Amino acid sequence: MKKSLLALLLALIMCLAVFTGCSSSEKEDEKLLNNESETQALTLTLYAPTKGTTTEKEIKVVQDAFNAITQSKFNTNVVLKLIPEDEYESTIKSTIENIHKAEEEAESAEQSRLEAEREALLRGETLPEEDAETAPEAEKDTPELTYPPEKENQLDIFLVKSFETYYDLAINDELASLDEEIAEGSKLLNSYVYPYLLRSAKVDGYTYGVFNNTIFGDYQYLLLNKELVDKYNYDPEKMKNISSISMFLQEVKKNEPEVAPFLGDLEAPIVYWNDQPSIIGAFIGNAFSSSGAVDATSYRPEALYPGNLFNSSAFREWATEYNKLYQAGCFVEKTEENANVKYAATVIEGDVTLSPTYSDVYGNYKIDEFGFKYITDKETGIDYYVNVYRRPIATNENVFNAGYVISSHSEHVDRCMEIITAINTDPQLANIFMYGVKDVHYTIDEQSGLVHKTTQSYAMNIEDVGNIFLLTPSDDMDEYWTFMSANKWENAKNTNREAIMSPFLGYYFNPEKPNEEDLMEGQKYI
Repeated sequence: MKKSLLALLLALIMCLAVFTGCSSSEKEDEKLLNNESETQALTLTLYAPTKGTTTEKEIKVVQDAFNAITQSKFNTNVVLKLIPEDEYESTIKSTIENIHKAEEEAESAEQSRLEAEREALLRGETLPEEDAETAPEAEKDTPELTYPPEKENQLDIFLVKSFETYYDLAINDELASLDEEIAEGSKLLNSYVYPYLLRSAKVDGYTYGVFNNTIFGDYQYLLLNKELVDKYNYDPEKMKNISSISMFLQEVKKNEPEVAPFLGDLEAPIVYWNDQPSIIGAFIGNAFSSSGAVDATSYRPEALYPGNLFNSSAFREWATEYNKLYQAGCFVEKTEENANVKYAATVIEGDVTLSPTYSDVYGNYKIDEFGFKYITDKETGIDYYVNVYRRPIATNENVFNAGYVISSHSEHVDRCMEIITAINTDPQLANIFMYGVKDVHYTIDEQSGLVHKTTQSYAMNIEDVGNIFLLTPSDDMDEYWTFMSANKWENAKNTNREAIMSPFLGYYFNPEKPNEEDLMEGQKYI
C-alpha cells in the first residue's frame, strides 16, 4: 500500500513539473511576441551607396532576406536605405542637417513650454498637460511580433568613403564611439577584420568606425640580371636598395657597353604625407624590401613621422647615391625603341605571386646550384634574381576607402554594432548584401562555384558591403578581383600579410591656417 501511495505521489509531482514547464514556455513566447523580452524588437536604418541600376522594388526583396537573418538573430529589423552613388554623400549630409534642425526646433519648443509654465505660475495658473502619444494595443487573442516603424530622418548605420569625411564627422561629434562595443560585445571582429583597421580608425583616442577589409595595392620588384650578377660575383640576396646595387651598376656601365645598367628610373622609397610627391614625407628605406611576411597587423616602421625629407640623413644618403649613378649615365630611359634592350637591373610592378616569400606557394621560382632563387622571363628566356623593392602599403586612401559608422544621434549603438559585426562575420548576410537573393538576382554555377548575376536591378560595389573576404567570387569580376578572390581570397590575404603600414596612417593634415587660440604653447604656423 505504501509503495502504491509513493508511486502515485511521484506521478503527481512529474505532472506538475510538465504543466509548469509548458506554462513557462508559453509565457516566454508571449513575452517575445509582445516585445517584452530582454532583446526588444527594434528598427534600425542602414545607409549605403548603390549602383544606378538598382530599383526600390529589388531593395525591398533584398531587405526581406537580410531581415530574415537579423530579426532571427538579433530581433532587429533593418531598413536598407540604398542611395544612388552620385546622390549618396549629399543624402547623408542633408539627413544630418535635418536631424539638427529637428533638434533645434524641439529645443526651442521645450524652451517655449518652460517659459509658458513659468508665466502661468506667476499668474497662479497651471497649464494643461500635453497628451502623451501611446502605441496602439495589439489584439490579445492573436499576439504578433511587430517592429516599430522607421522614424523621420532616422540615421543609425551608414557608410563613409574617405578618411577626410570620417575625420570631419568624428571631430564634429556626428559619430558614436564604438570602443566599448568593440571591447565587450564585438570581440568576434578581431578574428575577421585586420586589427590595424580598428587601431588606425581612432580619432583623438576613440574609435568611430569599422572599416572594410580591403587590399593594399601591389608590389614593386627589383629585377637583377642573373648572368651579370653571377659574372661580377655579387650576392643577389643583399641587392635590395640603391646603395647595395650602386657598384654593380657602375661595373656594368664600364664593362658592358651593349647593356643598359638600369632600365627606367629608380624612385626613392618614400611615403608622402598626402600620397603626392613633396618634400614632406618619410623615408622608409629597407622597410620596403625586408624579406619575409611581416604582417601589417603588427608591423610598423619605427621612428617615422611627418618631416622635411632633407632633414633625414637616410634620404640624403640615398639622394647622393642616386645623383652619382645619374651623373654616370646608369639610368636609361625606357622607350618603345629600347623595350627589348638587355638590362642589368630594373623595377617592375607585380603581384604577390612574384614575392620570394611565397615562392613555394606559387611555384614561379627555380633554385640555382648556390641555393639562390630566380625566375625566367617566358618571352626572352633571360633569368633574373628578384627582390622586393617596395611592399604594398596601408594608407589613408585605401584603408579608409569604405567603412561603417554609427550616428551619434542613434538611440541604440549596441544594437547597431551587432549589425556591423554581422556583415563583417556572417558569410550568408554578406553575400545577400552584395548579390541579393539567390535564384532571384543570381545563381551559382555548379562547376565553377561562381556567382552568376541574372539581373542588374540590384547591384552593389564590392568594397561597400563589409568584409570582402566573406564573398563568393562572381563570374563578372575583372582580372584584378578574379585574381585576388581566388582560393577563398588567399591571394589578397597573402598580399596584405606582406604590407606595411604608412607612418601617416590615421593622421589628418589640415592645409588651412589654424586660429591662433588653437595652437599649443610654442607652436607656430609656417
